[in-house]
Amino acid sequence: MWKIELPKKLTKRYPAYELYLYGEGSYAKEHKILPLTGIPVLFLPGNAGSYKQVRSIGSIALRKAEDIDFKYHFDFFSVNFNEELVALYGGSLQKQTKFVHECIKTILKLYKSSAVPKTWVSTDHLSIVWCKQLQLTTIRAFFDLIDADTKQESDKIYFTFPLANHRKIYTHAYCQSTML
Repeated sequence: MWKIELPKKLTKRYPAYELYLYGEGSYAKEHKILPLTGIPVLFLPGNAGSYKQVRSIGSIALRKAEDIDFKYHFDFFSVNFNEELVALYGGSLQKQTKFVHECIKTILKLYKSSAVPKTWVSTDHLSIVWCKQLQLTTIRAFFDLIDADTKQESDKIYFTFPLANHRKIYTHAYCQSTML
């Protein structure tokens, strides 16, 4: 786990909280060099949870990325709330929420071009509230994940086809399957 340096103003306001980037082996050494190139994921431990719990999901994701020769990978971040109890006290939860908001801004600064494709803005809180393109893209992704029969995450296989950037933007694509 690599501790992410936060702005001094933020560490003064939240001295008990920290932000970490998970990594192991050579992957961890390579990712101390910024900017990062993976897909950022922020793990938030629950009530009295440890930031180290990210290791299980991060390790599995790393093995999967190795299996596909790192065509893409995830960068797992985790917030250390010092195993604070928040289930019954809203004041701590509110403080954690504000810290997470600042962490998201810090994480996004570690990447180039972190916007969602086909949107004009970054993926910050205000954009989610006001950017119609971001809302449509997000909701479309949610609906695509669900199997209508089971109302659970689908096990269907999806294919993506990149379209050349130098051509005009296409709004539809036609694909015929032979079920091979």
